[in-house]
Amino acid sequence: MNRILIAYYGDDFTGSVDAMETLTMLGVEAALFLDTPTKDVLEKRFPELEAVGVAGVTRSMNVPSMQAELKPKFEALKRLNSPVIHYKTCSTFDSSPTVGNIGKAVEMGMEIFGTNFAPLILGTPYLKRFVAFGNLFATVGDDTYRIDRHPMMSKHPITPMDEGDVRLHIAKQTDVSTGLIDTLHLREPFEKVNERYLDYRDSDEACIVAIDTVTDEELPLVGRLIWENSQETPAFVVGSSGVEYCLAAHWQELGEKKKRDAKPALEPVDNILVMCGSATLATKQQIETAEEAGYESIAIDSPALMDPDKAKAVVNELTARAEALISSGRNVVMYSTKGPDDPVIDKTKQAAETFNIPSAAQQLARYQGRISKTVLEQTGLRRACVAGGDTSGYVCKELGIFALQVAATMAPGSPICRVTSDTAQFDGLELCLKAGQAGESDYFERVRLGGSL
Repeated sequence: MNRILIAYYGDDFTGSVDAMETLTMLGVEAALFLDTPTKDVLEKRFPELEAVGVAGVTRSMNVPSMQAELKPKFEALKRLNSPVIHYKTCSTFDSSPTVGNIGKAVEMGMEIFGTNFAPLILGTPYLKRFVAFGNLFATVGDDTYRIDRHPMMSKHPITPMDEGDVRLHIAKQTDVSTGLIDTLHLREPFEKVNERYLDYRDSDEACIVAIDTVTDEELPLVGRLIWENSQETPAFVVGSSGVEYCLAAHWQELGEKKKRDAKPALEPVDNILVMCGSATLATKQQIETAEEAGYESIAIDSPALMDPDKAKAVVNELTARAEALISSGRNVVMYSTKGPDDPVIDKTKQAAETFNIPSAAQQLARYQGRISKTVLEQTGLRRACVAGGDTSGYVCKELGIFALQVAATMAPGSPICRVTSDTAQFDGLELCLKAGQAGESDYFERVRLGGSL
């Protein structure tokens, strides 16, 4: 078995796929698992791997649920003896003290991995994410916004981003102090930058240190800081797939890894199922473009799925409609909301409160997972697409997926994956798990056609 260079836990499925794709395309053999694999499993079934990811759903969890989820996962990752352990967050860093609390995840990681230091890396220029002087920016179209002024993330229905400075944002979630190595520091000689890094790492005070990443030129330097200082003392790092970009950029400078071309397109399929749980404007546009292209759209009665007396009948009706349409040769896109301003969002939240449902998002995602599984079982489809991190997680759990690997390149961070499953019917399934804001408007049809970048 190859040495595991990096092991990570992703706080949602689409972000976990993004990190796997990043590593794969930058020359690192990677796979994403639904649970942490043992060394024995890796040696027998995946001996070529150099990177192991574990897909999670902590982005949508409250703090007690997060802690119960993360403790065994972190302990299992520790047993892989990787020099770098990464708690992978969304590049938009959306989180709050009550939902997806990144600060508490870092505290737990520090305790389990025996460190009081965590570099925080979020900027990913390839994905149009930038951190400058500790402030996070994201691009939409031709315009770049500070994250608290971003047209979508500032209005996120669960965890709206109301602070651009990542240090101030995470300070709302933890008492651990914060620091910064900014873009001007990174222009100093490496020895001086490394001294700053080690001053934070070796301090008696626990600290989360944000590191700017504004341009591609900074990535190998940041990767070098992490990698060289992880060989004797393993590093626990938090942030986006920028972590993987930085490390791979450093490995490429050393000549140890070589960037790959895009994975070739797959053969087209006659029809697909698309399941949407994302409330982003991008996904709304993709649904509407699919409708214009002849896809049959099915609006999910999300408020009714909060009612235990109605949910079963609603699921059965939705499943039957989708199966009938696919069996007649149609493409089907099912959605729980059309965009961030859809009135169904507030109606669903109100219904969840009425029926004492702790999380409307998780409840919806569970049912969407069950619907997807039944439709795929009954129709025999070999390709499907899921939009939204929570929904992706529950679909994968329902399908009994063991691991995912990149099969074809699509939009950055949203490849078509090939499934490894102990359920024969789903083994080899081609599955695309798309972040809500990822992809062009014709994304779903490109998945059907098997397209690549």
